[in-house]
Amino acid sequence: MDARLDMAATCLQGQQGAEHAFSTLRRMHNSRKRKAEMMDDDAEHDHDHHAEGPAHLGPASSFQLSAAGS
Repeated sequence: MDARLDMAATCLQGQQGAEHAFSTLRRMHNSRKRKAEMMDDDAEHDHDHHAEGPAHLGPASSFQLSAAGS
Protein backbone atom coordinates (compact mmCIF):
# COMPACT_ATOMS: atom_id res chain seq x y z
CA MET A 1 0.00 0.00 0.00
CA ASP A 2 2.85 2.41 0.79
CA ALA A 3 4.31 1.89 -2.69
CA ARG A 4 0.99 2.93 -4.23
CA LEU A 5 0.88 6.07 -2.10
CA ASP A 6 4.46 6.90 -3.05
CA MET A 7 3.67 6.42 -6.73
CA ALA A 8 0.51 8.55 -6.45
CA ALA A 9 2.47 11.29 -4.68
CA THR A 10 5.17 11.17 -7.36
CA CYS A 11 2.56 11.40 -10.13
CA LEU A 12 0.86 14.32 -8.41
CA GLN A 13 4.16 16.15 -8.01
CA GLY A 14 4.91 15.55 -11.68
CA GLN A 15 1.52 16.89 -12.71
CA GLN A 16 1.91 19.97 -10.50
CA GLY A 17 5.38 20.54 -11.96
CA ALA A 18 4.02 20.28 -15.48
CA GLU A 19 1.18 22.69 -14.69
CA HIS A 20 3.65 25.16 -13.19
CA ALA A 21 5.93 24.90 -16.23
CA PHE A 22 3.00 25.38 -18.61
CA SER A 23 1.78 28.39 -16.62
CA THR A 24 5.25 29.93 -16.68
CA LEU A 25 5.59 29.40 -20.44
CA ARG A 26 2.14 30.89 -21.03
CA ARG A 27 3.04 34.00 -18.99
CA MET A 28 6.31 34.39 -20.89
CA HIS A 29 4.51 34.02 -24.24
CA ASN A 30 1.85 36.57 -23.29
CA SER A 31 4.49 39.00 -22.05
CA ARG A 32 6.47 38.73 -25.29
CA LYS A 33 3.29 39.07 -27.33
CA ARG A 34 2.30 42.26 -25.47
CA LYS A 35 5.82 43.66 -25.88
CA ALA A 36 5.78 42.93 -29.63
CA GLU A 37 2.37 44.59 -29.98
CA MET A 38 3.58 47.66 -28.10
CA MET A 39 6.69 47.85 -30.30
CA ASP A 40 4.52 47.59 -33.43
CA ASP A 41 2.28 50.38 -32.13
CA ASP A 42 5.32 52.55 -31.35
CA ALA A 43 6.81 51.88 -34.79
CA GLU A 44 3.56 52.85 -36.51
CA HIS A 45 3.34 56.03 -34.45
CA ASP A 46 6.99 56.91 -35.13
CA HIS A 47 6.56 56.23 -38.86
CA ASP A 48 3.51 58.49 -39.04
CA HIS A 49 5.29 61.22 -37.11
CA HIS A 50 8.50 61.07 -39.18
CA ALA A 51 6.68 60.81 -42.50
CA GLU A 52 5.18 64.23 -41.87
CA GLY A 53 8.58 65.70 -41.02
CA PRO A 54 9.13 68.90 -39.11
CA ALA A 55 6.72 71.62 -40.21
CA HIS A 56 9.47 74.08 -41.15
CA LEU A 57 11.35 71.56 -43.33
CA GLY A 58 8.45 69.99 -45.17
CA PRO A 59 8.11 66.23 -45.73
CA ALA A 60 11.00 64.10 -44.51
CA SER A 61 13.29 62.59 -47.13
CA SER A 62 13.80 58.84 -47.35
CA PHE A 63 17.33 59.37 -45.98
CA GLN A 64 15.93 61.09 -42.90
CA LEU A 65 13.41 58.30 -42.45
CA SER A 66 16.09 55.61 -42.66
CA ALA A 67 18.33 57.51 -40.24
CA ALA A 68 15.47 57.93 -37.79
CA GLY A 69 14.62 54.22 -37.97
CA SER A 70 18.11 53.02 -37.08
